[in-house]
Amino acid sequence: MAVETASRAKTPLLPSFAGLAGYGELLRTLLRRELRSRYKGSALGLAWSLLFPLAMMGVYTLVFSVLWKGTRNIPHYPLFVLAGLAVWSFFQGAVQLGTVSLIFGGDLIKKVWFPRELVPASVVLSQTISAVVIFAVLVPLAIYVVPENARTVALVIPFFAAFVCLALGLAWMLSVVNVFFRDVEHLLGVLFLPW
Repeated sequence: MAVETASRAKTPLLPSFAGLAGYGELLRTLLRRELRSRYKGSALGLAWSLLFPLAMMGVYTLVFSVLWKGTRNIPHYPLFVLAGLAVWSFFQGAVQLGTVSLIFGGDLIKKVWFPRELVPASVVLSQTISAVVIFAVLVPLAIYVVPENARTVALVIPFFAAFVCLALGLAWMLSVVNVFFRDVEHLLGVLFLPW
């Protein structure tokens, strides 16, 4: 009885991820696998993560700025749209693909024991790499178009790091729930569509 009470008292309120530190090589391998599978057979590869937001920016600018003329109060509207699309496409992709990652990685999970948290983490990190490609173009462009942005550009790093942690936490949580309730991935798609 006293041993059971002592073990309950030692259970931490928040989970500890200290055990994941020794699996860096496995995480890198899963990340490479994720990137290769996403861009397999593609001539442009990682450049698609930049071309898609640029194409969407063009469409939004054409529709809202040129055709409807509804963006007169928003200075530098194409830059505004590209910044929003860069962040949104990262978040949506990381959470949606992270949610189904345990299901899609089921064959690997059943064969070998490793911390299951690494599977959604590799998906979120692959989306992070895609977002970094967009930011590599977006940040210098934003500084060129609006030079005042140079004073606050360093804030991109901590804000985006916090955003990656949010996406990773949601991917972990939703991927586990999705294993038991497969409707989660479909519900998430419905929620992201109007959002």
